[in-house]
Amino acid sequence: MYAKQKVRHYQIELGDVSPTVVLSDFGDEVNFGVSFTVQNIDASALVYIGDGYVSSSSFGMRLAPGAVATFEDMPRYPEIYAISDTADSKIAVMRISK
Repeated sequence: MYAKQKVRHYQIELGDVSPTVVLSDFGDEVNFGVSFTVQNIDASALVYIGDGYVSSSSFGMRLAPGAVATFEDMPRYPEIYAISDTADSKIAVMRISK
């Protein structure tokens, strides 16, 4: 029998000064098989994704308005952060864990 997958979805408001946690373990005990999607749902802001020091000049990924990034079957929960180039922009996050 397969274990039930946990699906969570939420929206996060981002600022343009300090990075915001997008994904962490949320206290769940999951060892493998984490997948998540981040979508920039702001009409005009750029979103930068990376580690706890992410900024508009140092980032792992940049999402234009409407863009989506998907990370599949990661071995464990990473700690992912995001920041925007404007205050009060939003992203949508969906994560699935096994």
